[in-house]
Amino acid sequence: MRRSRVAILCGLCVVTGLSGLIALYGGSVRMPVRAVVEMLWAAGISGLIALYGAVRMPVPATVEMLWSAAIRAMEKWPSSWQVILFQLRLPRVLLAGLTGASLAAAGATYQGLFQNPMADPFVLGVSAGAALGAAITMAGGFSGVMVPLAAFVGALGAVAVVYTLARGEGGASVMTLLLAGVAMSALLSGLVSLIIFFSGEEMRAIVYWTMGGLGRSNWAQLRTVLPFQALGLVPLIVYSRHLNAMLMGDETALYLGVDVERVRKYLLLGASMLAAVAVSVGGIIGFVGLIVPHVVRLLAGPDHRFLMLASILVGAPFLILADLLARTAMSPAELPVGIITAILGGPFFLYLLVRHRKWKV
Repeated sequence: MRRSRVAILCGLCVVTGLSGLIALYGGSVRMPVRAVVEMLWAAGISGLIALYGAVRMPVPATVEMLWSAAIRAMEKWPSSWQVILFQLRLPRVLLAGLTGASLAAAGATYQGLFQNPMADPFVLGVSAGAALGAAITMAGGFSGVMVPLAAFVGALGAVAVVYTLARGEGGASVMTLLLAGVAMSALLSGLVSLIIFFSGEEMRAIVYWTMGGLGRSNWAQLRTVLPFQALGLVPLIVYSRHLNAMLMGDETALYLGVDVERVRKYLLLGASMLAAVAVSVGGIIGFVGLIVPHVVRLLAGPDHRFLMLASILVGAPFLILADLLARTAMSPAELPVGIITAILGGPFFLYLLVRHRKWKV
């Protein structure tokens, strides 16, 4: 990878970190930036000391000195700020970043596989399929690992049906794919609405969840979905080079030594898992997978080895800042972040339709 791209990725890592720090600072309760930094610093030193204890190594004197300084710094701030930062804001910011990265990576994969810049989990009906699976488990009183598993099954089923309906002898045409995705989204959203109607006590939670929101983020939820997100990202990064070859057509990719069917299967599984996990965490958050990969592709080109990593590092701060706007725009009330992304993504989607209106059905 060229040095310029490495520099860009490093810059995006810095942007992601700054976005997280801004999101930790912002909210209905304003804490000084210095307080946020000092509390995070103390938590980091505490984790380092715990690591030394886990491997049964003596703690260096320098680390003990830093720990004492961190404790003195934390004692200056109210204990309620620690609860707000570590129990409310930090898991929410981390989940927002992971969800945005997952949706962006899934969108970049779908756009490459279908060779369609308007493909994303929301438009293709994948989010609605994941929502149906998750809503069924939530209405049935299940929680924990069952929700992302059911969402994954629903997402995979939706993308399989949409692609099968749109695929012809010459591949999946753009407009047919869009129409199939819209129809599938409408059908599955109707089924979700039916579940909401009969869900009784669970109705409020499911309704809020379908609008897209991260207000119920916690550490337990983060621990549950993190393995699934890591598992979904692996094939997308490993096979990004093969996806470049597949853009030139299946025959050319086969000639270059790519097992097209196996790679396509792994990429679909990975992207669907990421979309499903994102839906199980934050509900239906649309257009992140549409906007981010398209903008990155316009700025940096279609090389998926770079596009995938850049989309991840742009999607994370994008959703972190969108969630910050959602919880501060009408403070102390909170907007679902799905409303923010829809307001941003709807006009962008219409722009893409107008720009590519000469595509053939």
